[in-house]
Amino acid sequence: MAKSTKTEEKRALGLTEKQADLVDFLFSDLRKLEKFLEAGTKKYLKDKHFPPKGKKANGKTFTDWLEFILSLNSIYEVTDTSNPSALASALDIKPPSVFNSLQRAKIPSSWVFTCVKKYKGDMEYLMATDFLDKSLDDFIAGRKKAKATDGKKATKISAALKLEEDPIFSDQKEAVSVDESDFNSKLKLIEKMDEDAYDLLTAKINRVFKKHYKSLGQTPRSGTR
Repeated sequence: MAKSTKTEEKRALGLTEKQADLVDFLFSDLRKLEKFLEAGTKKYLKDKHFPPKGKKANGKTFTDWLEFILSLNSIYEVTDTSNPSALASALDIKPPSVFNSLQRAKIPSSWVFTCVKKYKGDMEYLMATDFLDKSLDDFIAGRKKAKATDGKKATKISAALKLEEDPIFSDQKEAVSVDESDFNSKLKLIEKMDEDAYDLLTAKINRVFKKHYKSLGQTPRSGTR
């Protein structure tokens, strides 16, 4: 059999060195982040590369991609799973839902809530928002400290929601009246129960909101929350 003359390009977190240069990110730094990847994330990156299908390679899509990969990795970690089918079982959803989300490179907020409620995960860790607010060295140092402190389930060390203490999540405490089909009702309850979790959620919502408004050539009104 003739050997292939085509050499596969080296990638880190799904990016080639040229793509890393394009988005102004050091390829060596992406390599550093790869050290924290779970088996499930590594398997995903064998088949999926940056940019996601239908997207152009630029700074914005890179930020979204990196946020997605780090969030997916944290979810694999806290659920102690290594493939989409096992992840679906851990999240109490059907496998096609997981496959569809991975295909679109999007983490549904419901996955994060399930990890917080069922596995007592840290919301900031799960959403990878701490990466955006820290330098790479600080981010890596935080991951190392978390793993050294609590082993594999690093997300338990500073849970954003202490669910065992919250009435809405405990059958043994007085019930709280909330319409589970109404997003605003749930959001108001989260604001009341945990301001830090509320701030993280609204910050994420604002970023997504502004992104879509800009894509439509509109500017959000000041004061929009």
